Amino acid sequence: MRAATMMTALFVMTAAPVAAQTSDPRIPAAEAEADRAKADALYAAQRQRDQQEADRVAKTNLDRQADYNLYIARQKAEHEAKMAKWRED
Repeated sequence: MRAATMMTALFVMTAAPVAAQTSDPRIPAAEAEADRAKADALYAAQRQRDQQEADRVAKTNLDRQADYNLYIARQKAEHEAKMAKWRED
């Protein structure tokens, strides 16, 4: 109950400034729309950069996993060759 009251108070405290930012009568509608469009473009560009970085990291992780798998396969093959040679002796 106390958490709900605190969340409500937090919402009321933050809702007023947010509402004021989106409906300030002193700012012409065209200017507000231009600012909003510019912010949307910046947000989309940042989202694209973030996605490119996530793709790069995922590719790096896959490359590292493939390298690790090759390393393990080589180690296993070398070990099995040593064991086969040891058994022959």
